[in-house]
Parts: sequence; C-alpha cells; structure tokens
Amino acid sequence: KQWLKLDNIDLINIDPEIYPFFTEHLRSDIKEEPIHFFNEILDEDLSPLELINSEFVVVNQRLAKLYDIKGVEGNEFKRVNVKNHPERGSILTQGAMLLMNSDGISSHPIRRGVWVLDRILGQDPPPPPPSVPSLEQVNFDSLSLKQKMAFHSKPSSCSSCHKKIDPVGLIFENFDATGKYHLPIN
Repeated sequence: KQWLKLDNIDLINIDPEIYPFFTEHLRSDIKEEPIHFFNEILDEDLSPLELINSEFVVVNQRLAKLYDIKGVEGNEFKRVNVKNHPERGSILTQGAMLLMNSDGISSHPIRRGVWVLDRILGQDPPPPPPSVPSLEQVNFDSLSLKQKMAFHSKPSSCSSCHKKIDPVGLIFENFDATGKYHLPIN
C-alpha cells in the first residue's frame, strides 16, 4: 500500500454529478484491487513483469462493471482473463492508479505521469518551481488538453521535466477520473 500510495485514493472527491455510479463501495474495491492483483502474482509465482503487462485482472462484480468486463458475479475478487480488453492488464490501468491521480472530475495527465515516473520507474521529478502557480490555481475550463499541456510546459524552468512527465501521463487519457475506459475522441 505504501509503495503505490493507495491511501491517496481517499483524498479524491469524485463529482457525483459526473459519476453518479461511483459509490464508496466501489472506492473500497478500487483500493483493494492492487493488493489482490499483487497477491495473485506472488501466489502463482509469476514474473514481476506481470505488474506492468499481464493478460488478467483480479476484480469483483463492481470493478468488472466499471471496466466493462462481462461475466463476473459477486463481491469476491477473482482472476479474470482480459485478452479481449487490451486497455487492461497491469497495475497502470487499474482504477487505483487512475483514480488517485485524477482530480475527481477528469483525468490528470500530469499527476498520472509523475506517479508512473516516481512509483514505477523510480524517477521522482522535482517539484515545480515556487514561481509557477499550481494547476489547481489556473482556470483551464476553456482550454483544450493540448493548450493545457502547452501552458504548463512553456516556462523554460518547467519544460525539461514536462518533456518526461507529459508523454507518460498522456498515455492514460482514455481513462476518466474513476478509471473507466472510453474510446478516443478525434
């Protein structure tokens, strides 16, 4: 739990207007999924590479519904093959990582990119310079994703880090704040 910073899941306030299906039971399941997934890898003596590239998930009915996986019944966590769901199958695409690195309304490519660099690749980016306003202080409502990304990486003091962070975070843009997958919008 410490390695993944799973307690951060409790800090995200999901907007019930946007995500009426999101319940505290689902939040709890999302928080438990990485533990069950990791235990499956250990119990079955699988390669550690399964953490980032597996053909299975360990989910219960609520998570399966969130992930659009059919045929899972009940509250018990079960190993489920996801060969037909190429968007799933690693710790990186689990609701825990996606939820705790969102803002509760939309995805957050910067948070997601920083988390992957720090927790998975061991490359913790430095904090933003003190003169740069936090992303929460800037009104981005009227900007496209491309404009948002350009805004924060324009200052030269920011661009060197964002050249590493942004491409990693943008990989997860097809996942909403809760971890639900949606097809790309052109």
